[in-house]
Order: sequence, then structure tokens, then C-alpha cells
Amino acid sequence: MREIDPAIKAYIENYDVGVQKRLLLIRDIIFSLMPAAEETIKYQMPTVVYHGNLIHYAAFTNHIGIYPLPKVIEALKEELKVYKQGKGSIQFQNNEEFPIEVIKKIVKTRVEEKEIEINAKKAKANKGSIAIPEELKRVLGEDAEAKDFFEKLSDGYKRGYCDWVGGAKQAATREVRAGKALSMLRNKQKTLKT
Repeated sequence: MREIDPAIKAYIENYDVGVQKRLLLIRDIIFSLMPAAEETIKYQMPTVVYHGNLIHYAAFTNHIGIYPLPKVIEALKEELKVYKQGKGSIQFQNNEEFPIEVIKKIVKTRVEEKEIEINAKKAKANKGSIAIPEELKRVLGEDAEAKDFFEKLSDGYKRGYCDWVGGAKQAATREVRAGKALSMLRNKQKTLKT
């Protein structure tokens, strides 16, 4: 079992043994599905963090609440319809059987959703990156002055060269275009003049 954060341990120890077991089970489920996550206390409840808040859980007088965000609740609405819910929360009554498989689905769905969020952010961050075709890389490697000029171009001009060279379907055409691009870059041409 993963070492528990002292603040989380103190939080859990405030409750009776039955509730403690349920809170620890939720925690174990979360970390089994997202071992790289961290834990802390936010909003006065245990919170699992992975690239931002992943999921919260908390004990109350009569129930345990899990806070996975509204999208998760919507995605699992059929399985969750028997449980009391808020906009972003699900309540599991302390006097009822603890639905371990449902909790696993909630956590798994939230982890999958979080991975999608992370990948979308990465894609957005990389949107500005430019993929230089191998043929263009090769000819630029042969001419330091042309390579220096290319690297100083704005992203728009670089993209123009890369799209033109890389857009050719046949390797032979890409080679010819890379050679022409090299000639234009040697002549300090920002734009393509083919």
C-alpha cells in the first residue's frame, strides 16, 4: 500500500472504523488506476491531484461523497441513477453496501477523461511546432548558412517551406523540392518562389 500523506491520514482518522475502511478503499482504487498522482487536502477534503485536480472524496455524517466532475456523472448516468447526486458529486450512504465496482468505474472514467485533457493540452502546446521533412533536414545539414537563415525565419515562413517539401507524395519529388528550397534559402528568400 502506498504511504499515506499525513494530512489525509489525520482526516481519515477523524471517522469511525467503518468509514475509515471505505475512505481507504476509495484511496486505494484511485492510486491503483493512477499511481503517478499525488494527494492533498483541498476544500477540506482528500483530493487526488494529477495535472490539476483529479478527484475529491469526503466523509459526512450519513454518507461518503465522491467528486469526479459532472462529465463523469453524465458518462455513467445509467449506473449512477440509483445514487443521490449533486452537480459534480455522488453520495454513497454509510448504511448501504459499498459499491466497489461502481466506484472503480467512476475513478477509471475520471482517469480516462483526465488523460484526454492532458493529451489535448499537449497537442495545443505542440500546435505551433513545425515538422521539418527529412529531405529538408538533410539539405539544410549540408549548408550552415542556409540552415541559419531558415532557423531565423518566422514560423509561418518555415511552415511554408516544410509544407511545400513535405507535401509531395513521392520521395523523388520531395528530394527535388528540398533542393529547390535549399537554393531559395541560400538566396535569402523568405517566401517560396518556385
